[in-house]
Amino acid sequence: KKRLLHFDYQGHLLTKAFFDLKPTKKQIRSAKKIWSLTLKQQIAEEKITIIKHRIFAKIIPKTLDSIDRSLDDINRSLREKIIDNDIRVALVSRRDKIIGQLKLDIMTIDISTTEAIARGHARLVKEEKEMLLLISIQHSDDVD
Repeated sequence: KKRLLHFDYQGHLLTKAFFDLKPTKKQIRSAKKIWSLTLKQQIAEEKITIIKHRIFAKIIPKTLDSIDRSLDDINRSLREKIIDNDIRVALVSRRDKIIGQLKLDIMTIDISTTEAIARGHARLVKEEKEMLLLISIQHSDDVD
């Protein structure tokens, strides 16, 4: 909590320092866009960290449980007494491996997608910072 409080205080000081510079409306819009994009980038990076932790710790999100439920017909069929027990065990094992791999693949795609989103936000932040710099240079030339 102390870290968050310190972070909020630092953010407040930086925001105050920015507005003390008497920025133009364009500069304010640009700064707000940078702040918003930076927040979205940080959220994406946090999501990546969480997903990677879940993969490492083998904690599958509850949202992927629907994959298990979608195989109810197969599960019912596997309970049929007509299937030899050794074959049933092999089929259940195969099914479980396939489901586990599918869940891992989905989480990997989620990581890749979120990484692309984070990179996109980082690129937009960079472009907006360059634009802000140009606006600031033009503004200082107009003042002189």
